[in-house]
Amino acid sequence: MNIIKIILQTYALVLVVFIFSDCSKESHYEKTSELQHLFSFPDADSDVYFENPVSMSLSDRYVFVSDQFSSSIKVFDYTGTFIREIGRPGRGPEEFMMQSRIHYIDNRLYINDQGNARFTIYDLEYNTIRSSLMQELLFEFIVHNEVIYAYISYSPGYSVEIDELSLIKMYDLYVNQIGKFGEYIAYTDNTPPHASRPMLTVHNDTLYVTFGLYPIMRVYTLDGDLIKSIDLDTPELNYRERVEANYRSHTFENLEARLIQTLFTHSSMNDAGIFLNVFDDNLRIDHFDRKGNFIKRYTKETPHERYFVRDFDVRVSETGDLLFYVLNQNGYPKVDVYRYSDLDNE
Repeated sequence: MNIIKIILQTYALVLVVFIFSDCSKESHYEKTSELQHLFSFPDADSDVYFENPVSMSLSDRYVFVSDQFSSSIKVFDYTGTFIREIGRPGRGPEEFMMQSRIHYIDNRLYINDQGNARFTIYDLEYNTIRSSLMQELLFEFIVHNEVIYAYISYSPGYSVEIDELSLIKMYDLYVNQIGKFGEYIAYTDNTPPHASRPMLTVHNDTLYVTFGLYPIMRVYTLDGDLIKSIDLDTPELNYRERVEANYRSHTFENLEARLIQTLFTHSSMNDAGIFLNVFDDNLRIDHFDRKGNFIKRYTKETPHERYFVRDFDVRVSETGDLLFYVLNQNGYPKVDVYRYSDLDNE
């Protein structure tokens, strides 16, 4: 009898484990959805093409793409129709030299003209342009309430101790520094400053800083006071295992930091939450609410080629669908437009 009882208990335990495992897989499956491809632009045979697109920003009507090698910004409407080109190579008032990041807000386009060491503001309403010389090169920036919030990129061999550096610097629109705050991430010995590599978004007068090499998001007031730090990792996402080498001191002993593993490459935020592009061979965008709770992973499988995201942004349509505009560098450079609808996944 005891043997039969033990066998029955063992069988029951295996059954419970199987059911729990199956439910967990189902739960994870429900949190992963494939995106529906709508269209791409420009076409491969179009007269308009990207040479090396590096940044993108959306207005309520237009898609702005910073094309670095052509030293210009190309403007499209939301159907992918080419509207015009802003700028040309050079050092004059309406010319750029290998510009990088751009940011649109309130009828202004803010341009990091790094080749000319200038910060340029293009007023789209009045068709005026103004540039100011930069003392430091901005790696990542965002503008809110006429304040530039920027991350300054330091080289791996930078000599100053990392705890002496501020993560974010604040500038007025003439690029005069008016404040600084925040701390670099230093999980291991010999961590170089560039290991922090943050992405900046603003929503409801709050600054969200997400780190490219670690599943960490810090939330600040616009004056630089830390509100909270959020660990984005969960067992189902398993971010830390993806970038395990970033937590080992020996990773950073070589100044070239060859073993550094990228986790996130770009971020986007709107009323639906925050979206993070996960560095992967396929398109992977993870969706969180503003408290850092995981909502869903959106994917697009590309089995025959690597999907190389240079930037992306997410809009909410009038019907409540999520529209993903993804700047894809793989193959011929283009903007891929995807949709996610709850109705398609019921």
